[in-house]
Amino acid sequence: MEPEPPGKDEAFARPDIRSPGDIRLLVDSFYEKVKPDPVIGYFFHEIARVDWDHHLPVMYDFWETVLLDAGKYSRNAMEPHFRLNAKERLKPEHFERWLALFSRTIDEHFSGPVAEIARTRAESIAGIMRLKMEKAGSGTGAAGSSPAAMEPG
Repeated sequence: MEPEPPGKDEAFARPDIRSPGDIRLLVDSFYEKVKPDPVIGYFFHEIARVDWDHHLPVMYDFWETVLLDAGKYSRNAMEPHFRLNAKERLKPEHFERWLALFSRTIDEHFSGPVAEIARTRAESIAGIMRLKMEKAGSGTGAAGSSPAAMEPG
C-alpha cells in the first residue's frame, strides 16, 4: 500500500475564525493588500480618502457582527457605497478584485466553518452591492458626503 500524498498536516492547519482578535487579523491583513492594490486601492486613497483609524474599527465591528453575531454594527452598509459610486463608478472588476483579495486573506490565515461562512458572506455582499451599484448608475447617490463617512469597504 502506498503512503497517502502529502496533505494538510493537522499540526500546520490554519485555525478557524473564532474571536475578535481573529477578525482584527482578517481585516488588517485584507486592507494591507487593498491599500497598494492597483485595481481598487485608489478608491480608498483618492476617492474616499479613508481615515484608517476610523475605518478599521468600523470594519472590525461589521465583521464581528456578520461572523460572530456580536451585534456591534447597526449602520446601513450600502449608503457609503452609493456615495462612493456617485463619485467614481464601482465596476464589476472592482468587486471581483475586492472578493479575490478577501478570499486570499481568508486562505492565508484561516480554515474551518466560520472561515467558509466569511467567504460565502463576502461573495453575497459583493454580489448584492454590485447589482445595487449597477442599478443606481454612476450619477446617483448622496452627493456632498464627507470622506470620513465612506465605509464600510
